[in-house]
Amino acid sequence: MERTWYQIRNEKGSKKAEILIYEQIGKSWFDDSGIEAKKFVQDLRKLDVKVIDLRINSPGGNLFDGNAIYNALRSHSATINVFIDGVAASIASVIAMSGNTIEMPENAMMMIHDPQGMVMGTAADMMKVADVLDKMKVGIVAAYRDKTEMDDADIAELMTDETWMTAEEAVKWGFADKMTERVDIQNNFQANAFSNFRNTPTHIVDTFINGIPARQSKAGTTIRKKEKEIMDLKDLKPQDANTKLEELNGIAEDTRTDEQKADIEQLTVYVTEITELAELRGKNDGELEDADA
Repeated sequence: MERTWYQIRNEKGSKKAEILIYEQIGKSWFDDSGIEAKKFVQDLRKLDVKVIDLRINSPGGNLFDGNAIYNALRSHSATINVFIDGVAASIASVIAMSGNTIEMPENAMMMIHDPQGMVMGTAADMMKVADVLDKMKVGIVAAYRDKTEMDDADIAELMTDETWMTAEEAVKWGFADKMTERVDIQNNFQANAFSNFRNTPTHIVDTFINGIPARQSKAGTTIRKKEKEIMDLKDLKPQDANTKLEELNGIAEDTRTDEQKADIEQLTVYVTEITELAELRGKNDGELEDADA
């Protein structure tokens, strides 16, 4: 049976090939899905081409398979042009760094985070795995540094924070070279594809797992914009905003400090945005119910 989510296309006599990585990295424990490094490297070595267009839409996967795929691409003699067609998360973002050029549509995302692993055994066994993960992080930081020219410490911090980047942010920080127009995003991800991540944006799950088209609507676009605006106010927490605003408003106007006045202004805007966001989500949910009816 022909695979449709991992393909290498190379017409006879052509010096250009196209590789599609549209699923998880590494073989799944539960079915036949996933891209094994061994198979990928074997296929790659058969390509006698000058240009490879590598198209990625993957939630990541096995650290070791992904690292092997990255190294194989880096060592290939062809010029590699990477296109993030949806999401390049986790080790898939490392594979993307193999590109001489990296392009992302406006609605694509990239995510970087610390390596993860599972182990059963003694404390010594767990310490060994932790040591391996630390060493793997050093190599991953180097891959990002080679592309971005950022300081290792700054990259390491972004990884620890599990950073999700829009195309605009990826270009700004050097993880990508060019942002292009929005595209229709396909998915072939399992329901648990993002379950190991802490900060997965809601619209990522909606698009890649639930397949909700309403998120491409005007309401969905506005939600994502407001989510980003709210996230930019890093020192504020939703559950604290109303309480803090009430406390500040309880202070007599003629005794308020300049700092308190500024806080009131910022918190008022923040609470308003939270309310608008909730209303938009309710509207979007209504659209989805109508669509499902």
